[in-house]
Amino acid sequence: MAAALMIASAALAQNIHYEGNSVTVLEPGANISTSPIIADQKICGERFTETVVLDQFPAIRKNLRYVDDFQVLALAKLAKEHNADFIITTQVNVCTQDGCFAVTVTGYPARYENFRQPTDEDMNMLWKAKAPGYGYMFGQDGEDAYTSRSRSLYAGLLEIPYFNVKPGFQQMLDLTFVPTDDLAFELEYSAGYRFTNSFFLGAGAGVAYSDWNESAYIPVFVNSTFYLTRRRVAPTLGFRLGINASLANDLDNSPITALVDFRPGIRIHTNSGKDINVTLSLGSRPDIYNNGLGDKQMDTFIKGGLSVGFTF
Repeated sequence: MAAALMIASAALAQNIHYEGNSVTVLEPGANISTSPIIADQKICGERFTETVVLDQFPAIRKNLRYVDDFQVLALAKLAKEHNADFIITTQVNVCTQDGCFAVTVTGYPARYENFRQPTDEDMNMLWKAKAPGYGYMFGQDGEDAYTSRSRSLYAGLLEIPYFNVKPGFQQMLDLTFVPTDDLAFELEYSAGYRFTNSFFLGAGAGVAYSDWNESAYIPVFVNSTFYLTRRRVAPTLGFRLGINASLANDLDNSPITALVDFRPGIRIHTNSGKDINVTLSLGSRPDIYNNGLGDKQMDTFIKGGLSVGFTF
C-alpha cells in the first residue's frame, strides 16, 4: 500500500505544464561577423486589448519573482496569435485572477519588413532619432560601410555624427571671389576619384575674369583635397597645381603662368549626400600690366579669395 502511494505521488509530481517561445540567432558557441542590417517596422493589425491567463502559475507569493517573465510570455503568445514579430506601443498590466496570474496587453501588432544594408538616409534618420541601442546595433568594436562607433560630438546644439564615404567618382564645382584690386572671380570644375574618407585626387579647368585690367584667363590644374575628419562638418586642406593661360592676344611675354593654390576650409555634408565646401584660397594669380616701356605683360601675384562650392 505504501509503495503504491509513493508511485502515485511520483507520477503526480512529474505531471507539469510547460510552454515556451524563443528565437535562436546562432547555435551555442558559434561566432560570426556580419555587416549591419536595418529594417522598417510596419503595423499589421488594429490596436487590441487582450488578456492572457497563466493558469499554470498559481497566485502564490513565490511566483511574484516571475512577473517579468509572465509579461514576456504574454507578449510572445499574442505576437504569435496576431501573426506579428512584436507588439508596439504596449501597455501591460499583470494581476491575479481566479487564483492565478493574468497579463493584459494593449498595443499594435507589427512586423519587420524591407531588410537591407543601411543607406546614408537610414543613418541620418537614426542619428536624428537617437535610436536606443544604436551602438549595439552597429557594433562598438568594428566598422561597417557607414559608421564606426555610436558616438557624437556636440557643437552648441548641433550633433555631428561620424559617417563614411564610399570610394568612387567625385565632382566639384567652385566659385571663387578675389576681392583684391577690383573684383575678380573664378569658376572651376574638377572631376576625379575619392580614394578614401580622407583623400580625393582629380583634375580640373575653369574660366576666370578680372576687372582690374578686363582680362580673362583659363586655369588648368590638378586638384587634391584632404578631409581631416569624418564628421558632418569637417576641416579640409586643398592643393591645386597647374597653369593659368591668358586669353589676351596682345601680350609681349608668355601668356602662361604657373598656378599654385592652397585652400584650407570646411566641408558640410548634407542629408542628400552632397557636400557644401567653403574655403579660403591663397595662391598665384595672373595680372596684366604695362611695364612703363610700352610693353603689355602678364605676371603672377599672390592673391587671396573666398571660394564656395559643391561636391557631388
